[in-house]
Amino acid sequence: MIMKSPNSLKSTIHSIAIAIAGILLAAPLSPGQEAAEDPALEQYFIANGAYNRKLYPVAIAQYEEFLAKHEAHAKADLARRGLALSLYSLKQYEKAMPQLAILLAKKELEASISRE
Repeated sequence: MIMKSPNSLKSTIHSIAIAIAGILLAAPLSPGQEAAEDPALEQYFIANGAYNRKLYPVAIAQYEEFLAKHEAHAKADLARRGLALSLYSLKQYEKAMPQLAILLAKKELEASISRE
């Protein structure tokens, strides 16, 4: 076994610590961290969670409230899509179609929203 000098070991540990810090700083934020930085996102994430659990009435209420308060938010298009899909899932087609029409009328959409 090769023994390193205390200074060499200290330097190696320091280099590893800096590398780990760089990785952590480059990592994307979790929903909880994002919501802490942007409180509007908490309601958006609640709506998404309800949608994913097929709690469509809850998702609809949360998406509608989010859009009423934060119409120009970066997540507004995604919230509108979630609202439309929630309404569609409850067979409320007459309410879902205007939401989809709003999205289709936009020249630029969130990259994850397909026009097809």
